[in-house]
Amino acid sequence: MSALYDPQFVGRKGTRDLRDGIKNAAPNSLCPYCGEGKVAQIDHYLPKESYAGTTVHPPNLVPACADCNFAKLAYAPGPSSPAVLHPYFDSAYDIPWLSAKISEGKIGKPVIAYTVRSSLVSRHLASRLETHMTVFNLWNRFSTWAGQSLDNFGGYLTTNHGQYMSLLQARDHLERMEIQQSGGRVNSWEGAAHKAMRTSDWYLNTYLKLT
Repeated sequence: MSALYDPQFVGRKGTRDLRDGIKNAAPNSLCPYCGEGKVAQIDHYLPKESYAGTTVHPPNLVPACADCNFAKLAYAPGPSSPAVLHPYFDSAYDIPWLSAKISEGKIGKPVIAYTVRSSLVSRHLASRLETHMTVFNLWNRFSTWAGQSLDNFGGYLTTNHGQYMSLLQARDHLERMEIQQSGGRVNSWEGAAHKAMRTSDWYLNTYLKLT
């Protein structure tokens, strides 16, 4: 059955509405795996190579961005391989498990690293969350994207609106950005990044020299 997926489901014009419907199910056309990339493909949550019977089963077809689909490849859960989050069925998306911390990098500039707040979830779910971040390379991808948030705020401080900003004003600004950039998502990498910036004394006092 898996051999029929490309020529029958993907290759035929008659199934285009079905494929578009799956992709359009993602809120704001954002990839449900990473929350950032634009949905462009359909991922088999259980790989069709190993689970042929679920090749065209609707719950197994998940909208995804190209980066997440490529990173996941044919990953399949097993006894020693926890399952990644399933956008249709997992409630973990509503638990604030994503956290970020800012620190001084190797060349003296700030970097943001992400962690799973394992204290808020069961050991089993924490293992799945760690796996989700690893399989989709979100540790590195989130940290790279957060670098742009750092650059944006640093640039803002050089503008007419930000060059005389006090420490208190900076914290207020970053708190607003935290709420705004999260877009209502509990585990937004942008929200976590701005919270890390807002709560870091080293970043605001030592690095940016705000008073």
